[in-house]
Amino acid sequence: MPSRKTIMGTFNFKRQSEVFSRLTLGACLLLSLLVAIYLRTYNIAALEGKYLLGNDAYRFYSQAERIIENHHLPKRDMMRWLPLGRDLTTHLNFSSYLIAFLWFLPHLIIPSLTLYQVAVFYPILCYVLTLIILFLLIRKVFDTNVGLLSFTFLSISLTTLQRTSAGFADRDALCLLLFTCSAYFYVCGIQSSATSPRLIYAICSGIFMMVLGLTWEGVGLFIVILLSGHFAKFVFGDYRKEWH
Repeated sequence: MPSRKTIMGTFNFKRQSEVFSRLTLGACLLLSLLVAIYLRTYNIAALEGKYLLGNDAYRFYSQAERIIENHHLPKRDMMRWLPLGRDLTTHLNFSSYLIAFLWFLPHLIIPSLTLYQVAVFYPILCYVLTLIILFLLIRKVFDTNVGLLSFTFLSISLTTLQRTSAGFADRDALCLLLFTCSAYFYVCGIQSSATSPRLIYAICSGIFMMVLGLTWEGVGLFIVILLSGHFAKFVFGDYRKEWH
């Protein structure tokens, strides 16, 4: 029979190994995040403190300026669709309000902060949050190693680099973040066995999807992805197993 000293030694070794594994995981995640931020801020010098990337980036930035000046958007944007102007009452403007909000709160603490600076860094903030939520999502579906691998590859992904770089103040990065949050809570709800948590997760998933619907007209493309999961559960009889 192993002695108490041997048992305690084994316990301490396992505990130290667990702590080391967590520290290694944290270091890898932090390094990947720093690489992602570095790649997406590499072009800041080329912006010269006055340029943005893409036509839509200027549009959302201009709308955010009007929101700050007037506390709301006008009903018509007379800078577009001359001579009648663009009807903004039927336009999805959540991203413009978000940019204005991201400027307003920090501006109370840092008066020197400009709306342009917020517009430049806002897509990077959205993408960093997306990477974190995506890691949690993939770890929940698969395991930590797969989550870390996906996290690392998406940190240096050229597919998303263009539309999540500094100065690309469009809504692409925001849409990606909102869908990732919705998918995360959706998976949490699917994996939950209790009714109350499942309901809470479903509500959270729906809220993020609703905000996505207020941001982009193509929200249906994301909804189809989640509906496909329900359809697969229906086809394979998972719902009938849960009901019984």
